[in-house]
Amino acid sequence: MLADMIICQLPSPPMAQRYRIEALYAGNISDSYGQGITKCDPNAPLMVYTSRIVQEKDKRTDASKDKTVLARVLSGSMRAGRKIRVLDQDFFMGENECVYTDIVQFRDGKKRDVRTGDLVVLESSGQWKPVGATITGVEDIGASLLKPPRYLKFPNAQSTKDIDKKVGIIWDERFISGHIPYNNKNEIPDRTNKIMESLRVQGLLPRCKTMRPTNSATLDDVALVHTPEYINSVKDICAITDTEMRNDEAGAKFGDLYLSKKSFKTALLAAGAAIEVVEKVIKKELDSAFAIVRPPGHHAEANKGMGFCVFNNVAVAASVVLGRLIGTYIMEMERRRRSWVTPMCWCLTYTGILLLELEIVGKSYVRRI
Repeated sequence: MLADMIICQLPSPPMAQRYRIEALYAGNISDSYGQGITKCDPNAPLMVYTSRIVQEKDKRTDASKDKTVLARVLSGSMRAGRKIRVLDQDFFMGENECVYTDIVQFRDGKKRDVRTGDLVVLESSGQWKPVGATITGVEDIGASLLKPPRYLKFPNAQSTKDIDKKVGIIWDERFISGHIPYNNKNEIPDRTNKIMESLRVQGLLPRCKTMRPTNSATLDDVALVHTPEYINSVKDICAITDTEMRNDEAGAKFGDLYLSKKSFKTALLAAGAAIEVVEKVIKKELDSAFAIVRPPGHHAEANKGMGFCVFNNVAVAASVVLGRLIGTYIMEMERRRRSWVTPMCWCLTYTGILLLELEIVGKSYVRRI
């Protein structure tokens, strides 16, 4: 299983270094050293990072030796006997302190060279700190330090109760009882229960921070995405009696979207739950979160619901968080041929760039915020 994970799941060094360059190199990523690391280029200047000491004992004295170090070749060519320039963690550009000259010595005497992207065990001369050093070619005087890696911390816990839970799950029974279909077998209320039960059976639920929504979304929150006419229409339909709703089929006003007596309040609660977990993730209170809510929202457009979706929970949460936590902004909703456009928000994982795409009459307009 471990070998399968390493081979099939972990990205290769050329792939990983492309998106991790800013976390790897402290200098200008546009210089020859930064570009060599980005491309994992064997012909670029040598850049090697020493990460940790490989503990072993001297056979004669039985004492621990601290001169053997694990290193990764990020770019360039690493050959036995090559002269290298070693930059200590305390090195500052333009100063000669914390700069040492050494010769490459591999722990495995048979090894003569190491490919770019590979790990290698080196023998240090003892004049420089073995952990956290940056190794370059002796001629590469313009290189900056490589950044230290971020290590994962694993909790010392006897049970899941001792673990600091950073994955949130928000759910409430009202998502089942508050939105009831009429003769509809496609959107089943009990499915949220099934998700919770599955998480419990697999032993995942105790490892997560379970929450119930504390607030519903306000009408102003929902109005960031949906038109006033649509919001009022949903509210008015849910205000009539269940008998009138059944007899007049008012609940089927928006095609395959059905509404019941409490659907309006439940839809606001679902949007509020989405807002709550997004805010907690943005504030670093949680690493990630799963909102198990209904009625669903991802198909809902600005001026109508569809696909069993009432209010677009994801778009509402993104819009609210943009306004509250990231900064005040103005989202212009353009009307074309009496049709409102729907804002869709994405956050690109590796670049951190937030894009707002407005789909207008078959065309996509993308701008940076």
